[in-house]
Amino acid sequence: MWKLLRISILLLILGIVIQQSFLDKADLGWQDNFYVALYPVNADGSESVARYINSLKQDDFAPIESFFAEEAARYSLNMHRPIAIELGNVVEQVPPPPPSNGNIVQTIL
Repeated sequence: MWKLLRISILLLILGIVIQQSFLDKADLGWQDNFYVALYPVNADGSESVARYINSLKQDDFAPIESFFAEEAARYSLNMHRPIAIELGNVVEQVPPPPPSNGNIVQTIL
């Protein structure tokens, strides 16, 4: 009985290792652009933040894209634009605060 249990556990561990090594190879290999959407939130509801959010343009994030393009060239990724940043719509509803005594799962939910 114990021998079967040990073999089962070892086979399970082996399966997890094989799966993880496959996922590591299939992970983000930087072959395609990584698209990032930014959604501005006026968390405090102030007028000055609302004016700033309304003044944001797509071009304001070009330095971030150029930084990642320079780093991609530095690491020989041969990608012209590894990260593409899109400015999303303004989020009108402020996210709720995390629970004060909650754990990570409660905070995520």
